[in-house]
Amino acid sequence: HSSLSSVMACPCSPSALSHDELLLCLSWLPSRSLLAAELCCSELRSLVLRRGLLPQVCLDPLAFPGACADLVRCLEKRAAASEGGKITELRTLGLRSMPTLSDTDLQRLLALCPSLTRLDISENEPNLTPKAIEALRLAETALPLEELVLPLMRQLTHFRVVGMLQRLPQLQVLEMPLHQALTSAVLVAPRLRALHIAGPVKEDFLRLLSTGGLPHLEDMGLLYCPGEVLVDVARCCPLHSVTVPLDPLCSFEDLAAVVEACGERLRYLRIPSRLQPLAPSH
Repeated sequence: HSSLSSVMACPCSPSALSHDELLLCLSWLPSRSLLAAELCCSELRSLVLRRGLLPQVCLDPLAFPGACADLVRCLEKRAAASEGGKITELRTLGLRSMPTLSDTDLQRLLALCPSLTRLDISENEPNLTPKAIEALRLAETALPLEELVLPLMRQLTHFRVVGMLQRLPQLQVLEMPLHQALTSAVLVAPRLRALHIAGPVKEDFLRLLSTGGLPHLEDMGLLYCPGEVLVDVARCCPLHSVTVPLDPLCSFEDLAAVVEACGERLRYLRIPSRLQPLAPSH
């Protein structure tokens, strides 16, 4: 409150604010508004560029008809004008379903944004390859990513997943569709709170998951998971959001056991398909 009071009481010149005070003000602005503010005040623009301020970049393929390479070049110019040559305050990068996004574009973006905590590159199946995963693994410094949403990749192997996750020690939310069955590779990220896998999984993964391999898991969405494993996970993890798997069909008994195990923690229960019919009583 004292910091906010000092911001309200200080002169209008942005240079009169400390770095923390400036961030407090600008944190309320989306990137679009921040860029508009720059056009109104050369002093603000100079300060924002120098300190690498730009909280998020989230593109909509319908509203952004240009090429992602043009965006990369613009951000590289902004980074060149900053004190450290990076856009150090960019935390969120949303590039869902961008047909012009390439592996090279992503590699350049990751090099510019060392403070990313959220990255969404989903629905880019035709244009991204496993080189995108390699870009995450080979980043100059380990990214502090907490949330990662990936596209479907045909050659996403166990070793690539392990290599990537080992470089993301802060990861808490992981969403990825898969062609190949997921193994226990994901368990190298024990801090995961949310896991959504739209694809097959292997027995070793299910076995470790059902014995508490991800002890902080709160949100689980596996489209392929036996009902008894789901029950085990509900009993050993603090789940509050559950997506009922599609294959095999979950029974009413298993669903009831999941709800009972979650208890008052349960906030969201998603049932994307029908349940297995009740067995006839004798």
